[in-house]
Amino acid sequence: MIMNKIKSISICLLACSIFFISCNSLHPILKSDKVVGYYTNGYVMNKERKVIYYYANGYVMNKNQEVIYYYKNGYVMNKNQEVIYYYKNGYVLNL
Repeated sequence: MIMNKIKSISICLLACSIFFISCNSLHPILKSDKVVGYYTNGYVMNKERKVIYYYANGYVMNKNQEVIYYYKNGYVMNKNQEVIYYYKNGYVLNL
């Protein structure tokens, strides 16, 4: 009985290790200092995964739905159309 528990725990630890190693190798962006946030399903989140903005139809809006940024072709621009960030594979990155 004790051996089965030890075997289960070791298999779980091995699976977790493989998962985290594969995540790091698949996403070298994670190791970068350039990551400032994430985006998915209409939400922009900071590094702590707290929703800070919304995006739709080329606009990035705050919680009051005021347009603060624009996005197009992988770039995020301020109201003066100056590129300030880029986005790729779910990450928002500094230039």
